Amino acid sequence: MSCLGSTKSKFILSSLILLMACSPGASESETSYEVKRVTFPRSSEYTTPVMPLDSVDHALSASFGEFRSTHLHAGVDFATFGKVKVPVRAVEDGYILRVRSSVGGYGNAIYIQHPEKKRSVYAHLEKMAPKFEAILPRKPHRLGGDFNEESMQVWPKERISVSKGEIIAWSGESGAGKPHLHFEYRDDDDRPLNPVSHGLFDLKDKRAPVITGVIVEPFDGKSLIEGSGYPMDITKRGKTVRAEGNLRILVKGYDEDGKAGGKFAFTKVVMKVNNAVWSTINMHQTEYGPHRDVGQIYDIYRTSFSPTVYTMDLTAPNGAGQVVTSKGPIFVDEDINVLVEAYDIAGNKTDFSFTIKSESPFNRSAKPAKSKQREWISSGGWVLEAPNKTIRVAKLAQGKKHGRRYTIDYPSGQNKTVRLLDGITIENIASRILVYSVQGVDLKPPSLSVDVPVLLGPFGDPVGRKMVLTMPRRHKANGIAIYKNKSWRWLGGVDDFEDPGDFLAVSLPYLAPVVLVRDVTAPTARIVRGAGPYKVTAVKFSDNFSGIARESVTVESVTAESADVIIQGRYDSDRKTYLPDADFKPGKYKLRVRAMDNAGNKLNTTLTFQQK
Repeated sequence: MSCLGSTKSKFILSSLILLMACSPGASESETSYEVKRVTFPRSSEYTTPVMPLDSVDHALSASFGEFRSTHLHAGVDFATFGKVKVPVRAVEDGYILRVRSSVGGYGNAIYIQHPEKKRSVYAHLEKMAPKFEAILPRKPHRLGGDFNEESMQVWPKERISVSKGEIIAWSGESGAGKPHLHFEYRDDDDRPLNPVSHGLFDLKDKRAPVITGVIVEPFDGKSLIEGSGYPMDITKRGKTVRAEGNLRILVKGYDEDGKAGGKFAFTKVVMKVNNAVWSTINMHQTEYGPHRDVGQIYDIYRTSFSPTVYTMDLTAPNGAGQVVTSKGPIFVDEDINVLVEAYDIAGNKTDFSFTIKSESPFNRSAKPAKSKQREWISSGGWVLEAPNKTIRVAKLAQGKKHGRRYTIDYPSGQNKTVRLLDGITIENIASRILVYSVQGVDLKPPSLSVDVPVLLGPFGDPVGRKMVLTMPRRHKANGIAIYKNKSWRWLGGVDDFEDPGDFLAVSLPYLAPVVLVRDVTAPTARIVRGAGPYKVTAVKFSDNFSGIARESVTVESVTAESADVIIQGRYDSDRKTYLPDADFKPGKYKLRVRAMDNAGNKLNTTLTFQQK
């Protein structure tokens, strides 16, 4: 077994990682589940921190503070390159604080309390070492929860010690996501800490992050950029733009790794205005309440994973997520030079500079800059590029312009509800802002749409954590789709398929274009071989739009002698596959497969195959 490891990965952890390959007790045989066969080295034999994943090459697949749809990523992810059963070790001495097994989320997870008021978390495990698993009331499933798909967690009353370097579990894909190890480092108040910036790990990385551009956007209805209410994308360094009023500044980019194939968010971004620091986003630590301010730190509508581009708001509210220090929007009353500095998790830096030229009052005779976006809604208003003119509305109003109907209003009442175009309402809006609804004539709807899209804005604004969107149900629609990253996706549908009622009510994560859809196509299923990291014969599902309802999936073996026998297993939402707990023995099989999509369309079919 080599102690050198690969140097191809950008995120190969430095010489500290070689400890695990070369230290006493570390060998390939330890991939076995038989903990009793392993001789744990004494913690005094470890002179440096222990890596949580017992692998020669340590590559990160996600960094601390990255965008997730409802929160900041509270840890780092170690790539296992599609494999499971990689040994997981305790990074420090301590005792078991909690053991948890849930169907979703972290799946099988271990929490350890350490000295110096620190805690570590190891999640998405396939199997725990016996002393951890014995704490739970029932045997955990390899995909999380017990075998009845019920979650469990226990805080042991007695202190069960754990030694630095001890194998506590084996990596897996339980809970959400495909195979990897999610690792967290916390303080005694459960605040997530960046394990790299807090000195737990070191990184060997010389590749600088990439800034693909910045976005300058009017912050209010009176501000202009190049004579227009449109935002402007700046992709070339050193560019000069003309503006007046209050501006929102965003930075786009990523940090690319060369081993695991991932693209990470920036760990730190500093914006300087005329050489003075204006704002800083520092993913050093956060808290579990504020870390849900993700929509104030990242622009949700502009952040995407296919392709991966993170868009961060450099004029976000001060204190957002406990990672932002900011003076807010920039008021342009003089020419200013802007410098954006972006750092990756290893401290490598790249920068992007541009100039904003003040023209106040603005030169109205200047020709407004053309925008790639024909129609846009921001806090600066609804802007539409019509022939020979630009239409902009940024106040409470309703009416019709250029063939588009619109309603713009403030939320009101006890439920903080805004009433919009065509009977649409949004409840639980957290702040008093103007909410826009515009008939989206030019936006191409999905093939299953039954109506014209409605643009809800400002785009990407998470104006309430528990917003509820209600739309009148027309044209036999059974769902609502939402637009993001140049594609439509299912948002939600009817609650009662037998009596759908006159309205559709769904949870709304952020403001964006929406449209009524009608999905009447049932899912399909087929046999696949070598599925997942376990390489088993499994049932793969496909659906045209709304997606499979996980709890509806059943797979039974059809026999002539007796009633159908349920094939014990679990539906893996990430793979859209029903994975049996054990592979089929050789023979001929006939399976009865049932499932339903989120629009209520049912599948009831039989599949036959020969297992060799």
